[in-house]
Amino acid sequence: ASLLPRPDLPLGGRARLLEGSDEDTADGCCVHPEAIAAILEQAQKSGDMELLSQTQQKAADEKIALTYPSYDALIKAYASKGDSKVVKLFDEMLSKGFDPSEGSIIGIVALCAESKHVQLAERVVEHAKEKGRTSLSLYSALMKVYACSRLFNKTCDLYEECMEKRSEERRVGKEC
Repeated sequence: ASLLPRPDLPLGGRARLLEGSDEDTADGCCVHPEAIAAILEQAQKSGDMELLSQTQQKAADEKIALTYPSYDALIKAYASKGDSKVVKLFDEMLSKGFDPSEGSIIGIVALCAESKHVQLAERVVEHAKEKGRTSLSLYSALMKVYACSRLFNKTCDLYEECMEKRSEERRVGKEC
């Protein structure tokens, strides 16, 4: 049986894919963390928030540890919808030792623009700063979040911060 949701099935059919099979695996679990991740990724890409929520709940009920791809899909889906619980989920992911890639960080912040989720965008950028992984692309994505949220003062402040950082990097480069 396929573990990925099939668009041709009604929600009940897709939900049955999460029920597991009659045959338990060696570790006694019917649904593997990788299967949860695959379903979450498909739900996120298709915008199926009901399937996403059901899958997340199934993982919690079955005490199935979320993998990095699971967290990534959940965070991107909730960010695109402006869901307030996503900041807590982002911090939970970090507390589990997962460190999102630069591409994932930029993608999350970019998704915050349309949903105007300033709180998550700022939290993600704060994490990137802590890790020393800021980039022009990241600042650009954050500026778009501010602009879409009509926070023009923050947009201007961020631009000035970028210019100061660039100036400092040039100064340090000349000293070396």
